[in-house]
Amino acid sequence: MSKIIFMPVVKKIITRLMFIVVISCPFYSCIPTKKITYLHDAEEGSNYSVQNINYVIRPGDRFYIKVIDPLANSVLGGLEMTSSSSQQTPNMISQTMSVHDYIVRPDGKIDYPMIGEIEAVGKTIAELHNEIYEKCKGYINNPSVKIYMTNYNVTVLGEVNSPGLYQLITNNPTIFDAIGLAKDLTDFANRKEIKLIRNNGKDLSVHYIDVTAPDFIQSPFFYIQPNDVIHVAPLKVKKFSSDNALPLVLSVVTTIITIVSITSR
Repeated sequence: MSKIIFMPVVKKIITRLMFIVVISCPFYSCIPTKKITYLHDAEEGSNYSVQNINYVIRPGDRFYIKVIDPLANSVLGGLEMTSSSSQQTPNMISQTMSVHDYIVRPDGKIDYPMIGEIEAVGKTIAELHNEIYEKCKGYINNPSVKIYMTNYNVTVLGEVNSPGLYQLITNNPTIFDAIGLAKDLTDFANRKEIKLIRNNGKDLSVHYIDVTAPDFIQSPFFYIQPNDVIHVAPLKVKKFSSDNALPLVLSVVTTIITIVSITSR
């Protein structure tokens, strides 16, 4: 008699428990919009002064350099790769027939065809550009200099849609450029504590960034530097997301049902 009364009660409890689980699970993954917005509360038309921290060139850095005379339609030093030019500039690496890397040697110099050795270490990219421009005036009347750093790499890890190592072909990339290459942060990314690990040449420094704060633009970490590592930690709410909460709850419910079935026999 007790079993007959006990079983309907158990079934009713289990039914209610399952109903609560199904109804509440969608709310586990709900995240306030404020937590997934960049530069939250930034006013329209607001102006922010940006700290442009210029990168200083180091040995081992690589550059794409091309000097042309637009009026004469000529290239200084015959930049189209040939075996003879390869022997004359052993620090030039050919990636394709039109793109070449000039490596900054351990002695801090770059060897460029025609104009010879150029001191690069300790200069900014803009300063290197200006020096090449001035030296080319003796060979070309109207030099046009193009220079890009080809080892401007950044590693993006954690709560991004496509983590990995990315190459930034620009002289002033921002953290948003890196996030864009990683196909944006996930909804579960903690935008208030993004870890930036920076290689300062001799040591590493760790900094925490809040990309939801408008004044972040004024920080010295708005612009990223070569070999920066960006790690995005998850929000605590992810621990209770529908991805992992539902299987956990269902497992508990299944265990309860099994125990009840065994004890009610």
